[in-house]
Amino acid sequence: MANNIDITVTATLADIEKAISQLRPNAHETRRGFSARISSDRRSSYFKDIWAAIAVAAGVNPGNPARVTAWGLQDWSRQDDEDGFALSYPAITAIQLGADVLTDGRSPEPLDPARVRRRISRAGGVIGTGARQRTVVELDPDLPRATPLTSGSGGRDAFFEFVHSILRFLEIGAMARKTPGPAGESVAKGTILEFLYELQANAVEHGRAPRNVRFLRLQKHLYPSRTEALSHAANFQELTNYLAAQPERPSNRRFNLIEASVSDFGPGILDGFLATFAGEGHRLRPRAELLNDLLHRQLSSKSDPNAGLGIGHALAAAQAIGAFVSLRTAEFWLVFRGLIDKEPRLFFKEGDFAKIPGTHWQLLLPDPTDVGTGDERRA
Repeated sequence: MANNIDITVTATLADIEKAISQLRPNAHETRRGFSARISSDRRSSYFKDIWAAIAVAAGVNPGNPARVTAWGLQDWSRQDDEDGFALSYPAITAIQLGADVLTDGRSPEPLDPARVRRRISRAGGVIGTGARQRTVVELDPDLPRATPLTSGSGGRDAFFEFVHSILRFLEIGAMARKTPGPAGESVAKGTILEFLYELQANAVEHGRAPRNVRFLRLQKHLYPSRTEALSHAANFQELTNYLAAQPERPSNRRFNLIEASVSDFGPGILDGFLATFAGEGHRLRPRAELLNDLLHRQLSSKSDPNAGLGIGHALAAAQAIGAFVSLRTAEFWLVFRGLIDKEPRLFFKEGDFAKIPGTHWQLLLPDPTDVGTGDERRA
């Protein structure tokens, strides 16, 4: 029988995690296929787009038939729309992993993978033209590096030039401005951007595969009040606690948050390390203990003596500016609640989580910007 999952318009991250857990085969089960129905509206919860993609990646088995249905979508007339299903995380992930993507209805219409890849390639790997978000998409082997990240000499300079330009265009003032803020604020923001660069570089270095996808997203979440923001964190207690602790804005100001996320569907932090020479001596250790050391101690597969220290610095910076951090990798989900947590470290979220492919980082940062452009849409 096929492994079937449904991700409805109202599904929370907890609902998606439950669906992923049900994909785990028992000792007597052989997977013969995978089928998912995913709502074409994926804005009811924070991070829902990437969690839907994680569910797809967890369900697709190489060599077995797989199909993803855009629930409620009747045709591909909006195929090139940046907010449409064809350019969503789950659709792109499904295409790259060899699954069929179909419309809903009696005569399902297949999505043309070549057209999607051409659309992404023509845009240089960057989706988004409005004032709400930009998403960098890198496809192996078709588009392994997004064009803006390889301009000039490439590397760090190209990344920072691109990210700063996007932050300015999206009018994310607290992150984009170069003028000094309160003592320590500009240093902390600079560290966060350095952290994003390191995450993207690590995804490229360790997340490459014959057929894979990497995402980098910068997005504004704009709400008229904290109450509405809280409604998008249902069943995610740590995020609810974080949002509830944020100060309300004055009545003439929006409740703004900035999302910065980096995802890849490679081997993941833990299994990537265990596959290296440096990881050989750690293969019998408890996996949670080892992951904790990889994140918080100087333990790395790299020869650089400073490797492994960046996450600690980044979490200290996240705490300084009151940011929320989530990490989903392998069978673990870790979170950091900014100023709520007494020390800058990731804590394991309670629960029995299925093992998933890749490494998925999400950051939420408060931003006091109250400038509107008329093209902003709530996310």
